[in-house]
Formats: sequence, structure tokens, C-alpha cells
Amino acid sequence: MNVVNRMPVDAVAAAGLVGLECASYAHLRLHSNETIFAMVDALIEGHGTMDPDEFAEMEQAFGMKYEPHALLFNQCLRQFILPSDHLLQDPMHILANDGVANTQCACVLTALVACGIGPDHVKNYALRFTLPKKHGAVDATWFSKSRISNNKMTISSFAGIMISMVPIMATFLTTQIPPLVREAMADHIQCFLYLYRIMQLIWLGPDDAMRYIDDLKRLIEAHHALYSTLYPDFIKPKYHKMMHVVHNMAYLKKCLTCFATERKHRTAKRAALYVFRHIESTVVADLVDKQCTNMINGMNLFETNFLITPDVVLEDAHLSLQRANAAVLRCGEIKRKDVVCLKSDHRIVVGEVVAFWCNAAANDNSIIAQINAYRETGEDDALWDYREPRQSFHSAIAIIDAVPHAVETEGVIRAILQFTLRKKK
Repeated sequence: MNVVNRMPVDAVAAAGLVGLECASYAHLRLHSNETIFAMVDALIEGHGTMDPDEFAEMEQAFGMKYEPHALLFNQCLRQFILPSDHLLQDPMHILANDGVANTQCACVLTALVACGIGPDHVKNYALRFTLPKKHGAVDATWFSKSRISNNKMTISSFAGIMISMVPIMATFLTTQIPPLVREAMADHIQCFLYLYRIMQLIWLGPDDAMRYIDDLKRLIEAHHALYSTLYPDFIKPKYHKMMHVVHNMAYLKKCLTCFATERKHRTAKRAALYVFRHIESTVVADLVDKQCTNMINGMNLFETNFLITPDVVLEDAHLSLQRANAAVLRCGEIKRKDVVCLKSDHRIVVGEVVAFWCNAAANDNSIIAQINAYRETGEDDALWDYREPRQSFHSAIAIIDAVPHAVETEGVIRAILQFTLRKKK
């Protein structure tokens, strides 16, 4: 409640307020339901009785317009609507929908250009990567100059694209630029790695992310302190909103985000691609038809793990052995030839999916993943030798996620692993 924007620095400090650039949770004073309703009551009382200019200043100070027919102004609804408790800050929209990641990517690309490294260098490196099939493929236009808006300093991209752009760009910054440039851009790189790690923790999902809530808070403070120093002209409201993600997590005991559902946009776009009349009804009908077909083929929306269109390999009175090229797991849909990262016997395994197996007769939703496991190179825990892979079988619940990867040298790939899995050096 003490964060303001567009006020002189001296006036802000004198009033005990802080600006959007505030990077410390200790300096924030949060609104409660009572303080918000007190502002509503002040607007109701002041409307028609105060000088119009003074009333307009009060609206600006509160960050709230007088709207007599709005929900907050309805006295009967106050027992149901709790504005402070019910306001959720969605990390996906804050970070990747014209958010902090879009702005910071543009800032870093601009800094790279100043050091003699253009967007084409990043683009050519990105095109080497193979993405998990659920993320599509790298597009050459992602890092093009036309996507960078210099006046707003942002990259125009959907959140589904940013999910892939940010990890690739973080890898580029840490592995591909010359030592002298890396030294000159050390703070830019560190700030971007903070952002990437924040996004990785949120990507862990509603439950797993909660184990890292303290780490997330520390990362956000470290990121904001460095960001406000590097890019003071591009501090936007979403930069501040990012701090409230932790508050929502603590209140809900869950990390709720739209990142997973954002990927489904391409499903609707695919259905609408060649529709030119009655687009809404045609797309809805197509999606409903697809969903019914999926349900007939055993894709149950209410199950965490299941095979997609499995084939029966062997069946008798006590066994129904099924095999499939794709499965839906906690981390999303994983397909054959995806490169996955999993934990087995307290060690990290990276390998290519061959198939998924289950015994349908057991009726316990247990799935076994057949993996061609790669060998560690011993040089870097992100580098894996894919020559002569070792065939192995693992419980599918051990799979953390499919990972982007690119050929580093002959016979060796670089896999982009979750940073909490990387060995500390």
C-alpha cells in the first residue's frame, strides 16, 4: 500500500513511500481487505461533496476510480468479496505476457549489440536446439530485430514462446560469448540468470514450487536489486507485481500459474487456421470433437498419468500389457524421441524416450518408461554423450520433464537442465 509511481523521488521519500523500483520485501507495506474498503468508503463519502480536483487527486492516490456500480462499491457483497485475499498475481502474465522476461530479453539483446553481438548470433544458436515436442520447434523469427520494440523495450512474443526463448538465451549468455564480452556483461548475465531461475522454480508446478518459496523470495530480491541498477528506465508495474507472487503462494499454499494452459493456445490456433466463416462455433465444435475422440481413446482428463492411444502387446486373464509412443505425466505430455531428464537412485539420468509401458489389468496407473540413457561426459553436467546409449526402464513418475537440447560436439549434446539439478561447482 506504500508503493507509488510517477511521483518525485524527494516527495516519495518524505512521505515514507517507495517507488516501483523497490527491491526489498522489508520495505513493503501490504494492503488488507480493511484498508481497501476504507478507500472505497472514502471515495463514496467524498463523491459530490469534495472539490472535483481534490477528488481526482484522491482517486489517483488510491489507484482506484469511483464506480458506484462496481463490485467493491456494493455493500451487500462485502462478506463475499475480499479484495486483498482474492487478488491473485499470475506469474505467467507477469513474466512472459509482455512482462518482465519480454522486457529483459530486449534489454539484454540491446546490450549484446553494444558489445558487437547481434540478434542473428542468438538466432543461429537457438536454431541448433531441438525442443520438447509439446513446445513445438524453434522459429527463426523469435530473435529477429522486428520483434524488438525499442520505444517500449520489449520482445513481442507469446508466453508459450518465451518458455523456450529464455532457457536458450540463458545458455547462450553462459556458453557462447567471448570471455571479454562476458566480463563486460557480467551483471547483465547474472541478472538474466536470476530471472531464468525464478521462472524455472515457478515451472515446477503448484506443489513442487512450494518447496522453494524461500529461494524464490531471495531470487526475486536479488534480481530486482540488480535489474533496477541496470535498466532503471524500464521498470514497469509488472516488475513490482512479481514480488506479490510469493505472497499469493504463501496464502494459497500453491503456486498457481497459467504457464501450462498457455501452451494449449496453439491447439485452438491449429483448429482455426483454415476457418474463414463462423470461426467461434467451428473452432469450438472441432475442439469438442477432438476432446471426445481423446476420451474414447483413453485420455482421461482426471488422471495424472495415462498412455495415449496404446497398443495391446500381450493379454491374458491377469495381464494386459500395453505399449504407447506418448504418455501424459505430471510434467505434461511426453512423446517418443523426446529427450527427458529423470532422477533414478539419487542420480540424474538424461536420455531419449523409446516407449511407455503399462499393465492395464493392474489398474494402478503405474507406467514404465523405456529410455535410451546417455552417458555423462564428466566435463559438464549439461553435456551428455549420446553414442552407444544404454537401454533402461524407469518408473515414469521419475521423469522430471522433457528438456531442450542441441548437439555441442560430435556425439555430445547439451541438455538444458533445471538449475536445482545442476551440480554445484
